[in-house]
Amino acid sequence: MENYEDKYGIEKKLIKILSENVKFGDQAGNLSSKDNLEVLGINSVSFIKIAVEIENEFGFEFEDEDLNMEKFPNIGTIVEYVNTRQLSKDDI
Repeated sequence: MENYEDKYGIEKKLIKILSENVKFGDQAGNLSSKDNLEVLGINSVSFIKIAVEIENEFGFEFEDEDLNMEKFPNIGTIVEYVNTRQLSKDDI
C-alpha cells in the first residue's frame, strides 16, 4: 500500500509540474497517468524542460540515456521512473 500512496503522490506532483510547464487549458484538471505526452502537446524541447523540473522536485538526475521522450509515452511511465529512482536513491 505504501508504494501505491507514493506513486499517487508522485503522480500529483508530476501533473502539477506538467500543468505549470505546458498550456493544457481546460484539460489540466483532467490529466491522468494514461495520458499520452505527445497528444498532450509535449515535444522534445518541453520534455527536457519538464525533466529538469522533475529533477529539481524529486532530487535526482535523469540518466543521459533516459532523456528520450520515446521512453516515456505517457504520464504513468514517468511516475514509474521517478518511483524507481527514488527507491534506488533510498538504497544508497
